[in-house]
Amino acid sequence: MSSEQRIWLIRHAQGFHNVAEDYSLLDPALTPLGIKQASILRTEPRMQELRSSVQVIVSSPLRRTLQTALGSLEDVLQERAIPFEIIPEFQECNDLPCDTPDDLNKLRGEFEHRGNGLSFEHCKPGFNSKRGAFAASQEALDARAAWARRYLRSLDQETVAVFCHADFLRHMLPNDSPQWENTECRIVRYTGAALTDNEAHFTVVDTIKPTPAKLQDTDERAKTSGQ
Repeated sequence: MSSEQRIWLIRHAQGFHNVAEDYSLLDPALTPLGIKQASILRTEPRMQELRSSVQVIVSSPLRRTLQTALGSLEDVLQERAIPFEIIPEFQECNDLPCDTPDDLNKLRGEFEHRGNGLSFEHCKPGFNSKRGAFAASQEALDARAAWARRYLRSLDQETVAVFCHADFLRHMLPNDSPQWENTECRIVRYTGAALTDNEAHFTVVDTIKPTPAKLQDTDERAKTSGQ
């Protein structure tokens, strides 16, 4: 871990399940508005520091986080070699279909060609089972959040981008505001020094609220307000 490490925690853009509140959708994609939200991150002034200095990208294996990461940083990945680690421990908490990653072969076919360094090697059999380490129990979630904090702290890179989910981010930041807007970013540092300290948490040093995205379709805007 670098003493200068800054971790950019970013919630995914709007997914179809956010609009319809249909949690039976398996690993839903971003809506047209969500795609716009992700693309806005490319030009958001306060995100330019991340775009110019990011050294590793970490993402949940769910479709909406991968689409948000690529929607905002795909051009950066094409310009320079940056590790893009897809880590199943960062997936969303619940065992609903909308929070369950799709079949690995489908995800590979959809995303592997889109970024230099993009890797599914951490997605082993059972990564989308919602059992064991990925169960929705409080015990499993607390353990997974502690693991995620230790994993990020173990990285050598100073600038880390993490694309994740509101519920899991609440577990990772239990002492911070529980409200996360789509594409909201919080920059954090660690409060603990010991790499094995499960109780060490993040300290939020900055928050970047999303720039509102607009579509021509007024009906779509009405349905998505407040998401």
